[in-house]
Amino acid sequence: MSDNQLAYQYGYLTITGEGDALQLIEHYQLRRAEGWNAGEIAEDRYQFECMCIRINLGLLELDNAEFWWASLKHLTVTLNTMPATLQRTLHVVTHGANSQNAGFYLSRENIRLLARLNTALHVHGYQDADDGHDFPYTRVLTPALIPHQAGEQASFYISSALYHSEQLQALINLPSEKQYSKGDIKRYDPVRQQPIYQTISRIEIKSGLPATACIVEHVEALLNLLESQQAQLWQMAQDYHIEFGITASGYMSNPHKRFFPAQTIERLAKLGLILDCDFYFNDSF
Repeated sequence: MSDNQLAYQYGYLTITGEGDALQLIEHYQLRRAEGWNAGEIAEDRYQFECMCIRINLGLLELDNAEFWWASLKHLTVTLNTMPATLQRTLHVVTHGANSQNAGFYLSRENIRLLARLNTALHVHGYQDADDGHDFPYTRVLTPALIPHQAGEQASFYISSALYHSEQLQALINLPSEKQYSKGDIKRYDPVRQQPIYQTISRIEIKSGLPATACIVEHVEALLNLLESQQAQLWQMAQDYHIEFGITASGYMSNPHKRFFPAQTIERLAKLGLILDCDFYFNDSF
């Protein structure tokens, strides 16, 4: 399914904890904010379990993603004056017909911004109906005929278009489960049977957890490994020929939710990592 079928993403920031929502909005001059106290009802059916302030950030479009994150930057001074007892959470909500719409990406700058704001991340993914127009003259298989796939995995990677994989491995004191070098044969063209070569070198270090663990657990397991290598990571960050970060993949139920505590975001920021999650909705769930 194509990305243009019902695909959209929006975000909002919540502030929860003790206090009166309207008084906090007025005291901190939170523009565009809505607030409810515990027990209050919104839209005649949503009853709040705790005090909640919501600040809408709007749609996140690929061509203006920086403007979406910039709206968070404008809140930096205000949020940092709030007591730590008020929890801040960025909610990213994705709707899409494409099975790949379950994933998300956080750059180093995005992670550092969330860390500066002491803000957690909550990802919500929904797969909407496919309109059927991508593949004419076909029939849609029932879920029972679609192979069942499940599980999540994550790895720390180092890649470079300049260095050999053995040089990348020498930069970090952790064993890698996968590595290849620029110029290695990647695969053969199925028609001409000519070799297709790797265009970069790369090593990967897995989390060590089974596929039954969720992405948050995988990330925290990798952080436990990488925090002993902080000096090496900061040294690599000085070399613009090297890229590194955490990448994840897996199959998710519809809908899916993943919550990254503010402490996990802070740990990612301290190591200068990116977080790239390439997830797929599993229609057989």
